[in-house]
Amino acid sequence: MRKNKMDDMYISYEKTYRRNRRPSNTIFNIIVVILLATSIGVSTYHVVRLQMSQNNPVDSQSNDIEYKEQDENNSENNNSGEDLFSQEDLIKEVTPPITDEEADDEESNNSDLVEEVDLREPVVVKGIYVTSAAIRNKREQLIELADTTEINAMVIDVKDDNGRITYNMDSPKAHEIDATTNTIPDMEDFIKTLREKNIYPIARIVVFKDPYLAEQKKELALKNKDGSLYRDNNGEGWINPYNKEVWDYIIEVSAKAAEIGFMEIQFDYIRFSTGRGMSEVDFGPLAEEKTKEDIILEFTRYAYESLKPLGVFVSADVYGTIISSSIDAGLVGQNYVEMARYLDYICPMIY
Repeated sequence: MRKNKMDDMYISYEKTYRRNRRPSNTIFNIIVVILLATSIGVSTYHVVRLQMSQNNPVDSQSNDIEYKEQDENNSENNNSGEDLFSQEDLIKEVTPPITDEEADDEESNNSDLVEEVDLREPVVVKGIYVTSAAIRNKREQLIELADTTEINAMVIDVKDDNGRITYNMDSPKAHEIDATTNTIPDMEDFIKTLREKNIYPIARIVVFKDPYLAEQKKELALKNKDGSLYRDNNGEGWINPYNKEVWDYIIEVSAKAAEIGFMEIQFDYIRFSTGRGMSEVDFGPLAEEKTKEDIILEFTRYAYESLKPLGVFVSADVYGTIISSSIDAGLVGQNYVEMARYLDYICPMIY
């Protein structure tokens, strides 16, 4: 049958399909691919080796041998202790020599790491509070009481409720405001006698209730917002606990008491006043950053860290109600738990 010319104008899909269906050798194709990949990998390896050889004139084989020999030599040298660059030499080369000042600093730092040894010896006391008048007029009876009973301690006023020092203390800050008195003229001898008789002397120091200092240095006193001096229900002035100049005065008085033989410093009125009108008091800018509890705690810690190295114990009288009342604790500034961290003894007053 003669082929129609029109048939040449169209693609024969049947013939094309038959051509594409010719069988192929799959295994042969896989082998070709593997050989081609291997050839490319070998060529790449030799190119890299050639480039490395150009950068380093020693060929790779000799390098391998040299490195192996070097490792063996290093091992022998390490065993014989004859390294050209021993660890000790390297340390000397890298570490600069230590100067005398650096050595002193290092020794000082090491000494800080040594645990502090507390040489104070606690005493189980059964004590009484004695007034200045009793010490002057009934001294022999007081000592006899201690000799014939279980009494073995006396709490003695050093800085009293009026802010006066009960003996002629060698304190520049106290003399500056003429706070010392001669109420107990032989305080040092009296303390010596007590210690000879194994009577434990405790110095009572009234802290922030100080009418005398408030009058002498009004800049240290509590003031109302109108600038006038704050006075409590009894008309007495108080010192501002936020003023740290007051802290140094208290610590100086306490340290001087320790010098003459007192074995414990007991702080009283270590708090804010609870009198009328405290809501009108201006405590200063520091009060905007720290609460009453914060500042009383800071003073307690400051006092303890200043006095403990002197060999004395540190204690404080606190309100009994603060133990169970956060409201009372906030008013007076006494946090029972936190203060106890920086006190040897704490004395809750129950009344």
